[in-house]
Amino acid sequence: MARLPYDRSRGPSGAVRVHPLAVSAVGAGGFALMRQLRPSLRSRRAFTAQLLRQSRDGYRLLAASRVGDARLVGLAGYRQCENLVHGRFLYVDDLVVDRSWRGLGIGRRLLAAMVEQAETKGCDALVLDTGLKNPARRLYDAFGLDASAVHYIGALAELSADHPAGDPSAASG
Repeated sequence: MARLPYDRSRGPSGAVRVHPLAVSAVGAGGFALMRQLRPSLRSRRAFTAQLLRQSRDGYRLLAASRVGDARLVGLAGYRQCENLVHGRFLYVDDLVVDRSWRGLGIGRRLLAAMVEQAETKGCDALVLDTGLKNPARRLYDAFGLDASAVHYIGALAELSADHPAGDPSAASG
């Protein structure tokens, strides 16, 4: 993994290492950690099934875990993509650090490890989306990522009802 100029990642109970984690090895600790980022996750079984589906499409995990007992204190989920906007890039789907371990450089180490993965895979960029009020934006700014777009989303059921196919007003955007 990439070495940073400083390492503040000694948390409340020791040192942390960043390493790949198989989606099949996430376990209850990974589920609890990911729920801090995605509170809508309700079932560990559904979460595990979702991870396995995503892994078939190239989703991978990096973990930050305590040295000694391997307790997960951070997770990053990512996948390699390609499009006309960014070329080949690594897309960060999920990045979470346990509440009690935030501010210790773990998020930065996970980002640095993903940059290393992107470089190894011949990618041109690292891309992620985040909420406008997410405090992690300070980390992304300090890391050198640019806030360069606005992300729009709409539920298809609602969009289809509002703009039926063949309606000329549906293509006004």
